[in-house]
Amino acid sequence: MYCQPGSMQSLVRLRRTALLVIAICVGATAPRAATYAAQQPTGEFTVAGGRILKNGAEFIIRGVSVAGPGLGQKHRTVLDTHLIADVWRFNLVRVGCSIKPRPGPADVNDLDEIVSAFTARGIVVLIDPRDHIAGYYEDPPNPPGSPSLTDLTAWYKAVAARYRANPNVWFEVMAGPGRREEKKESEPWREAHARVIAAIRGDAAARNIVVCEGKFRGDDAAPTGALAVPEASSAILTRGP
Repeated sequence: MYCQPGSMQSLVRLRRTALLVIAICVGATAPRAATYAAQQPTGEFTVAGGRILKNGAEFIIRGVSVAGPGLGQKHRTVLDTHLIADVWRFNLVRVGCSIKPRPGPADVNDLDEIVSAFTARGIVVLIDPRDHIAGYYEDPPNPPGSPSLTDLTAWYKAVAARYRANPNVWFEVMAGPGRREEKKESEPWREAHARVIAAIRGDAAARNIVVCEGKFRGDDAAPTGALAVPEASSAILTRGP
């Protein structure tokens, strides 16, 4: 489903893999203002029906997941910029990060550095919070002590304000939301996505693309095996607008 300011156009593709809502509207520790020099890459993303367009030409995602800040990785992602851009020729990196860094060795990955390195090469950076895969950011947090929904909305407000001038930065609300066994009528998916999008669009006034995965750990389908996906199971179909 693709939405633009003031209108709604949709294309639903039911799959057994993750189903995304890509929204264009007014919009890992929080990036540091003192170090990030906002890029001004040429390029504007728009939506036409079910297609994403960049400068009027269809943008087909060819991407790879990489490590971002807060995950405690020992390898610096920016060292792979040449391979990703020139050898594999990917046009998007999905940067997994934690909004609440885990205790341990100093993190070698910096979000500002990753954004600058890849968007300067015309590669989209999709920021991907991964603290609650197979769950949700909630208030109060579950489990206790983990990042809450209030934490996530505050974090995204700062992140979106920071990168709103860079159209090659996209925001994924959260990775793999929802448990496999959750009830079809449960509402944490809608609440979490509505609050995060409001922070990005309203508070930060960011127009960057926002990506939303369906529930049931991102598959957007109840565990029905190879059977057809019931429409009522899909957060995209029932809660997307």
